[in-house]
Amino acid sequence: MTRASSYPAFSPVPFLRTVLLALFLMSLCVWQRAHARGKVRFFADSLEGSADPHAPRTVLRGNARMYFADLEIHADKIEISGDDYHLVTATGNVRGEKKTQHLTFSAQSLHFSRNAHTTELLGAAQISDKRENVMARAERIVYHEKNETLLLQMNVSLTYQDLQCQAMFGMYYRKSIFLELSGAPRVSDRGNLFQAERITLNMARREIQLHGKVQGSILKPYEWEQHR
Repeated sequence: MTRASSYPAFSPVPFLRTVLLALFLMSLCVWQRAHARGKVRFFADSLEGSADPHAPRTVLRGNARMYFADLEIHADKIEISGDDYHLVTATGNVRGEKKTQHLTFSAQSLHFSRNAHTTELLGAAQISDKRENVMARAERIVYHEKNETLLLQMNVSLTYQDLQCQAMFGMYYRKSIFLELSGAPRVSDRGNLFQAERITLNMARREIQLHGKVQGSILKPYEWEQHR
């Protein structure tokens, strides 16, 4: 007669859960060490991760929020990947802030590279420069942190005080508050209108240069006073 075993039957499900949890925690630890400049905090409805050395990644889904260094990101989904987890991709209702740069942003998707110090916003992208009181909108915006420039592409709109600028392409230099526009650019300044093939504008000094097929209209002093 065979004696019944007193040991419980082995179930692989709890074991697999434990292994997956350990791998995920390992991936987070590696990522946190990669961001030693500041404490990493995150929140989401669900998360998953892989510690595969060839394709490490961590994914946050549902009301995802992430805070590290001076960068804050909110989105429906946030994925961290790449060597030392230096890449961040966010999709769905993206918004956030880069506090030391005094920038807030929103878009349909975001790609951030810690190594390249660049942030790319795609789809109804918007950046508010609180330091210089500039608002920039475009379908694609790429912010280069080291030289503080904004590359603006497709349906560009930028406002600064009374200045309203529109074009298909633009480059905004934060340090000098300087703007380059091309692709049917136009600039409106308190009722004055300027159009050309290419426009460069020192917004702080209100110095404008028009290049190619120049046209525009300028209000007389008394008309400007009535227009304000």
